[in-house]
Amino acid sequence: MKKALRNEVSLHMSIINLGELFYMACKKLGRTKTLLIVSDAKSLPINIVSVTDSQVWSAAELKANFNISYADAFAASLAQSLEASVVTGDPEFKDIQNGIKIFWILSDS
Repeated sequence: MKKALRNEVSLHMSIINLGELFYMACKKLGRTKTLLIVSDAKSLPINIVSVTDSQVWSAAELKANFNISYADAFAASLAQSLEASVVTGDPEFKDIQNGIKIFWILSDS
C-alpha cells in the first residue's frame, strides 16, 4: 500500500472482490459501518475493475480446475489478465500458485 501511495506500483481489485468485502463486513459489523469501510476502500489507490464477459469465463475455468472460491477465481483471473500478483494470505491460493503469481502476506488468524 505504501508503494501504491508513492505511485511505485498499481493496485487493482475486481468489483467482485469488493462485493465480497462488503458482504463479509456487513455480516460482522452491520451495514452502516460496512458502508464506511467500503467508502474508505474506494479512497485508497486501488483501481476497482469491472467484470467483463471474458473475465467471467476465465474465473469459471479457474474455479472448475482448482479448489478456490468463485470470488477468489475473479482475483486470480484479474491477476492473470494484468500479468500481476495476487496479494493474499488465503490458503486456498496454494492450489493455484503454479499458474498465478502470489505475494503471500501473513494472516492474523
